[in-house]
Amino acid sequence: MKKTNNISPQFNAALPQASKKTNFINPIIEKAYHRAELSRIRERVAADLGASKGKRMLIASPSGDTGASLLVAALGYYTAYACRQRVLLIDCNMCHPDLHTFFNLSQSYGITDLIQNDLSGQDIVKNTEIERLHIITTGSVDDNISLEFRHYHIHNLFKDIQGQFDLIICDTSPVLQNNLNIASLSSVTDYCVLVIKKLVTTKGQLKKSKNILESGNGKIDAIIVNEHDTDKSPLNQLLT
Repeated sequence: MKKTNNISPQFNAALPQASKKTNFINPIIEKAYHRAELSRIRERVAADLGASKGKRMLIASPSGDTGASLLVAALGYYTAYACRQRVLLIDCNMCHPDLHTFFNLSQSYGITDLIQNDLSGQDIVKNTEIERLHIITTGSVDDNISLEFRHYHIHNLFKDIQGQFDLIICDTSPVLQNNLNIASLSSVTDYCVLVIKKLVTTKGQLKKSKNILESGNGKIDAIIVNEHDTDKSPLNQLLT
């Protein structure tokens, strides 16, 4: 694996300190930050994205309760806090949006407002209390809005905001739970990670997820197996 500069705190004896005091850090994210597994995942992602000169990443899962949203939040925090990069997290989970809860933010005024009020991506970017880490929430969602969130919305959103950030990470609804936007998301992102749960995700679910992602001209670049209870020990092991 090729090494790239400034992708983890391994060059410092101690974890780097933020240049701006943060008043709220989710304790689960804080715990994940200190796990070696997260550093290894970050290194792998940084190396692969660097090789392809990409910056747009999709983290998905076949079904719920795999820890995918936690990984989005923790990886975003790690990259902004430790690597000093400008990071944007986008919550495209129109079924059960959860990303905002990790940062004590309101779900309102997000993607649905972009759709309903013809806003630009820059209009709905929110600050978090972590310097260089920003988020676009879903806004208030319902079945009709989920149907309206289409490829051109996704494409225009990236067009509006990607120049402002070093890394963009998208969360999404589970691939196999009536996710109408996953093919579009996979086609406009540069790197896709599928998070599965040991002894829970079946081979059939994995195969179906792969087929759906590939139907949008996307592909799975890496698979992460979560072997632990995400509420107690957010550890993940990178397999491929």
